[in-house]
Amino acid sequence: MKVSFLNLNNSYTFNKSRKINSSSQKTLTSDVFQRNNNLTFCARKICDVNLISRKGKKPIPAQICELNHSQCDSNLLLNLNSYWRDTAYTSDIVDDFYSGYKSKYFAVALGDSVNVKPDDIKSIVEFDVIYDKDDDEGYCYINFLQSAPEIADNKRSPIKGAGALALYAVVDYAKRNNFRKVSLFSSNNAFYEKMGFENDGRACKHLNNCDFHLDRRDFDWFLNEIRKKYGF
Repeated sequence: MKVSFLNLNNSYTFNKSRKINSSSQKTLTSDVFQRNNNLTFCARKICDVNLISRKGKKPIPAQICELNHSQCDSNLLLNLNSYWRDTAYTSDIVDDFYSGYKSKYFAVALGDSVNVKPDDIKSIVEFDVIYDKDDDEGYCYINFLQSAPEIADNKRSPIKGAGALALYAVVDYAKRNNFRKVSLFSSNNAFYEKMGFENDGRACKHLNNCDFHLDRRDFDWFLNEIRKKYGF
Protein backbone atom coordinates (compact mmCIF):
# COMPACT_ATOMS: atom_id res chain seq x y z
CA MET A 1 0.00 0.00 0.00
CA LYS A 2 1.41 3.36 -0.99
CA VAL A 3 -0.32 6.23 0.74
CA SER A 4 1.12 9.53 1.90
CA PHE A 5 0.03 11.17 5.13
CA LEU A 6 -1.28 14.66 4.50
CA ASN A 7 -1.85 17.54 6.87
CA LEU A 8 -5.57 17.58 7.54
CA ASN A 9 -7.71 19.35 10.08
CA ASN A 10 -8.08 17.79 13.48
CA SER A 11 -11.63 16.50 13.26
CA TYR A 12 -11.46 12.86 14.24
CA THR A 13 -14.99 11.86 15.21
CA PHE A 14 -16.91 8.67 14.66
CA ASN A 15 -20.47 7.46 14.52
CA LYS A 16 -21.48 4.51 16.61
CA SER A 17 -23.64 1.57 15.59
CA ARG A 18 -25.23 0.94 18.97
CA LYS A 19 -27.70 3.29 20.59
CA ILE A 20 -26.76 5.16 23.75
CA ASN A 21 -29.03 5.23 26.74
CA SER A 22 -28.77 8.88 27.66
CA SER A 23 -30.56 8.31 30.94
CA SER A 24 -27.57 6.35 32.18
CA GLN A 25 -25.20 9.28 31.89
CA LYS A 26 -23.93 10.53 35.22
CA THR A 27 -24.96 13.98 36.33
CA LEU A 28 -22.04 16.32 36.86
CA THR A 29 -21.63 17.62 40.37
CA SER A 30 -20.04 20.83 41.56
CA ASP A 31 -16.70 19.12 40.99
CA VAL A 32 -16.41 20.70 37.55
CA PHE A 33 -13.29 20.76 35.45
CA GLN A 34 -10.53 23.12 36.44
CA ARG A 35 -7.28 23.36 34.55
CA ASN A 36 -5.22 23.27 37.73
CA ASN A 37 -7.09 20.63 39.71
CA ASN A 38 -5.25 17.72 41.30
CA LEU A 39 -7.12 14.87 39.64
CA THR A 40 -4.84 12.51 37.75
CA PHE A 41 -5.16 9.33 35.72
CA CYS A 42 -4.74 5.95 37.35
CA ALA A 43 -4.21 4.78 33.79
CA ARG A 44 -1.55 2.36 32.62
CA LYS A 45 1.08 4.00 30.45
CA ILE A 46 1.45 2.21 27.10
CA CYS A 47 4.26 4.06 25.34
CA ASP A 48 5.95 7.40 24.72
CA VAL A 49 5.09 9.27 21.50
CA ASN A 50 5.35 12.78 20.06
CA LEU A 51 2.79 15.32 19.04
CA ILE A 52 3.93 18.05 16.64
CA SER A 53 3.73 21.81 17.10
CA ARG A 54 2.19 23.58 14.15
CA LYS A 55 4.56 26.48 14.62
CA GLY A 56 8.05 25.23 13.86
CA LYS A 57 6.88 21.61 13.55
CA LYS A 58 8.85 20.67 16.65
CA PRO A 59 8.13 17.39 18.50
CA ILE A 60 6.14 17.67 21.72
CA PRO A 61 6.68 14.77 24.19
CA ALA A 62 3.48 12.86 24.83
CA GLN A 63 2.27 9.44 25.88
CA ILE A 64 -0.47 6.92 25.23
CA CYS A 65 -2.28 5.65 28.33
CA GLU A 66 -5.00 3.07 28.88
CA LEU A 67 -7.76 4.23 31.22
CA ASN A 68 -8.85 1.95 34.04
CA HIS A 69 -12.29 1.82 35.59
CA SER A 70 -10.94 3.34 38.77
CA GLN A 71 -12.33 6.14 40.88
CA CYS A 72 -9.66 8.64 39.85
CA ASP A 73 -10.18 7.94 36.14
CA SER A 74 -13.95 8.16 36.62
CA ASN A 75 -13.65 11.52 38.33
CA LEU A 76 -11.30 12.76 35.66
CA LEU A 77 -13.69 11.82 32.84
CA LEU A 78 -16.58 13.58 34.54
CA ASN A 79 -14.46 16.70 34.85
CA LEU A 80 -13.29 16.34 31.27
CA ASN A 81 -16.89 16.09 30.12
CA SER A 82 -17.53 19.51 31.63
CA TYR A 83 -14.58 21.13 29.88
CA TRP A 84 -15.11 19.31 26.57
CA ARG A 85 -18.90 19.82 26.61
CA ASP A 86 -18.94 21.47 23.17
CA THR A 87 -17.21 18.56 21.43
CA ALA A 88 -19.15 16.01 19.44
CA TYR A 89 -18.57 12.74 21.29
CA THR A 90 -17.14 13.35 24.75
CA SER A 91 -20.49 12.87 26.48
CA ASP A 92 -21.00 9.57 24.63
CA ILE A 93 -17.57 8.33 25.70
CA VAL A 94 -18.25 9.29 29.32
CA ASP A 95 -21.73 7.72 29.14
CA ASP A 96 -20.28 4.43 27.90
CA PHE A 97 -17.58 4.49 30.57
CA TYR A 98 -20.32 4.49 33.22
CA SER A 99 -22.78 2.21 31.42
CA GLY A 100 -20.99 -1.06 31.94
CA TYR A 101 -19.81 -1.61 28.36
CA LYS A 102 -16.61 -3.62 28.22
CA SER A 103 -14.96 -1.14 25.89
CA LYS A 104 -11.33 -0.07 26.03
CA TYR A 105 -10.29 3.55 26.44
CA PHE A 106 -6.94 5.02 25.40
CA ALA A 107 -5.85 8.63 25.85
CA VAL A 108 -3.10 10.70 24.25
CA ALA A 109 -1.67 13.12 26.81
CA LEU A 110 1.20 15.56 27.03
CA GLY A 111 4.33 14.70 28.99
CA ASP A 112 5.90 11.43 30.03
CA SER A 113 4.80 11.23 33.67
CA VAL A 114 2.24 8.76 34.98
CA ASN A 115 0.59 11.69 36.77
CA VAL A 116 -1.54 12.96 33.91
CA LYS A 117 -3.69 16.01 34.57
CA PRO A 118 -6.94 16.73 32.71
CA ASP A 119 -5.50 19.62 30.73
CA ASP A 120 -2.77 17.30 29.42
CA ILE A 121 -5.27 15.12 27.56
CA LYS A 122 -5.42 15.82 23.83
CA SER A 123 -7.55 12.92 22.57
CA ILE A 124 -9.49 9.88 23.76
CA VAL A 125 -10.49 6.80 21.75
CA GLU A 126 -13.07 4.18 22.73
CA PHE A 127 -13.11 0.81 20.97
CA ASP A 128 -14.42 -2.74 21.34
CA VAL A 129 -12.90 -6.13 20.62
CA ILE A 130 -15.44 -8.08 18.56
CA TYR A 131 -15.60 -11.77 17.74
CA ASP A 132 -17.99 -12.78 14.98
CA LYS A 133 -19.47 -16.27 14.80
CA ASP A 134 -16.75 -18.84 14.13
CA ASP A 135 -14.15 -16.07 14.39
CA ASP A 136 -11.23 -17.06 16.61
CA GLU A 137 -9.10 -13.98 15.90
CA GLY A 138 -11.48 -11.07 16.34
CA TYR A 139 -11.04 -7.41 15.40
CA CYS A 140 -11.08 -3.93 16.93
CA TYR A 141 -14.06 -1.67 16.25
CA ILE A 142 -13.64 2.04 17.02
CA ASN A 143 -16.75 3.58 18.53
CA PHE A 144 -15.56 7.13 19.15
CA LEU A 145 -12.40 9.16 18.81
CA GLN A 146 -12.49 12.69 20.19
CA SER A 147 -9.79 15.35 20.18
CA ALA A 148 -9.62 18.16 22.74
CA PRO A 149 -11.77 21.21 21.94
CA GLU A 150 -8.77 23.41 21.12
CA ILE A 151 -7.76 20.84 18.49
CA ALA A 152 -10.95 19.37 17.02
CA ASP A 153 -11.97 20.97 13.70
CA ASN A 154 -9.43 23.73 14.26
CA LYS A 155 -7.13 24.28 11.30
CA ARG A 156 -5.10 26.69 13.42
CA SER A 157 -4.61 24.28 16.31
CA PRO A 158 -1.15 24.73 17.89
CA ILE A 159 -0.80 20.94 18.17
CA LYS A 160 -1.02 18.33 15.44
CA GLY A 161 -1.38 14.56 15.65
CA ALA A 162 -3.79 13.98 18.55
CA GLY A 163 -6.24 12.01 16.43
CA ALA A 164 -3.60 10.15 14.43
CA LEU A 165 -1.82 9.01 17.61
CA ALA A 166 -5.06 7.77 19.16
CA LEU A 167 -5.60 5.76 16.00
CA TYR A 168 -2.02 4.52 16.29
CA ALA A 169 -2.82 3.24 19.78
CA VAL A 170 -5.69 1.09 18.51
CA VAL A 171 -3.73 -0.34 15.57
CA ASP A 172 -0.78 -1.09 17.84
CA TYR A 173 -3.12 -2.87 20.28
CA ALA A 174 -4.62 -4.88 17.42
CA LYS A 175 -1.19 -5.94 16.21
CA ARG A 176 0.07 -6.92 19.66
CA ASN A 177 -3.02 -9.10 20.19
CA ASN A 178 -3.04 -10.60 16.68
CA PHE A 179 -6.43 -9.21 15.70
CA ARG A 180 -7.26 -9.31 12.00
CA LYS A 181 -8.34 -5.71 11.39
CA VAL A 182 -9.35 -2.33 12.81
CA SER A 183 -12.78 -1.12 11.67
CA LEU A 184 -14.89 2.01 12.08
CA PHE A 185 -17.88 3.88 10.66
CA SER A 186 -17.14 7.54 9.93
CA SER A 187 -18.09 10.65 7.98
CA ASN A 188 -14.49 11.88 7.99
CA ASN A 189 -13.86 10.04 4.76
CA ALA A 190 -10.93 12.03 3.39
CA PHE A 191 -8.93 11.59 6.59
CA TYR A 192 -9.23 7.82 6.71
CA GLU A 193 -8.54 7.38 3.04
CA LYS A 194 -5.34 9.41 3.43
CA MET A 195 -4.43 7.37 6.50
CA GLY A 196 -4.57 4.20 4.42
CA PHE A 197 -7.87 2.77 5.64
CA GLU A 198 -9.90 1.01 2.95
CA ASN A 199 -13.44 2.14 2.20
CA ASP A 200 -15.83 -0.82 2.27
CA GLY A 201 -18.25 1.05 0.01
CA ARG A 202 -21.32 0.29 2.06
CA ALA A 203 -23.69 3.08 3.11
CA CYS A 204 -21.69 5.62 1.08
CA LYS A 205 -24.08 6.07 -1.82
CA HIS A 206 -26.93 7.51 0.21
CA LEU A 207 -25.11 8.65 3.34
CA ASN A 208 -21.93 10.58 3.90
CA ASN A 209 -20.84 7.97 6.45
CA CYS A 210 -18.75 5.02 5.27
CA ASP A 211 -17.32 1.81 6.66
CA PHE A 212 -13.52 1.77 6.82
CA HIS A 213 -11.01 -0.87 7.85
CA LEU A 214 -7.29 -1.48 8.07
CA ASP A 215 -6.31 -5.12 7.56
CA ARG A 216 -3.64 -6.91 9.55
CA ARG A 217 -1.34 -7.02 6.52
CA ASP A 218 -1.09 -3.21 6.68
CA PHE A 219 -0.56 -2.82 10.44
CA ASP A 220 3.24 -2.61 10.22
CA TRP A 221 3.08 -0.14 7.35
CA PHE A 222 0.67 2.12 9.24
CA LEU A 223 2.60 2.03 12.52
CA ASN A 224 5.90 2.76 10.78
CA GLU A 225 4.39 5.71 8.90
CA ILE A 226 3.10 7.24 12.12
CA ARG A 227 6.42 6.76 13.90
CA LYS A 228 8.26 8.34 11.00
CA LYS A 229 5.86 11.29 10.73
CA TYR A 230 5.91 12.10 14.45
CA GLY A 231 9.50 11.15 15.20
CA PHE A 232 9.37 8.46 17.83
